[in-house]
Amino acid sequence: MSPTIILPRVNISRPAPDSSIRILSSRVSPVALIACEWSELRLVRDLQLLDSPSCYLLAGEDGEQRLRVRVGEAAKPWPRIGDHMYDRSLAWVERLFVIVGTSRFENEKWGKDDIVALQAELSDEVKRVGRAHLHAGVGPLRFPASPAARLEAKIILEAVRSLLADAGCPVLTPRRPSLQRTLATPANLTLAH
Repeated sequence: MSPTIILPRVNISRPAPDSSIRILSSRVSPVALIACEWSELRLVRDLQLLDSPSCYLLAGEDGEQRLRVRVGEAAKPWPRIGDHMYDRSLAWVERLFVIVGTSRFENEKWGKDDIVALQAELSDEVKRVGRAHLHAGVGPLRFPASPAARLEAKIILEAVRSLLADAGCPVLTPRRPSLQRTLATPANLTLAH
């Protein structure tokens, strides 16, 4: 196994200061992470943050206090994630983490193959770490991928792991005990590791 990459600087912005919505990014990462409480999903939609192909994690505890995670992907995230609000089997969801590509160049934007490959890698990572029960959805679908595509997904997964940890994702352990207090502040900030 390769060493874990920790992004050297993570920028955290708050597009709606009176909410839990945070956008975590790094200049050296090809992805950004949107994190929020599940109850604020409509506000995330209103801020137009769910308009590009994405992978996502739904996280929370079930009635027996077990951590559960659902990993998904969507070329059009709002309809897919919005539908989950009405799925009774997902009543345990408390938090949403959405992984989006950050490229501004048309030929480098994520396509369906990219997000499906990342979903597969992320699902495998959740199983490997073993801190949460993986709630099965439809997928992940597994497409044959070239060695280069698999390597890209693994590289992106390292950035995703770092951003999820900095967002306080319950599937991963934050690297600093003070991180939860830091994330609770309303100001935009940059974390330096």
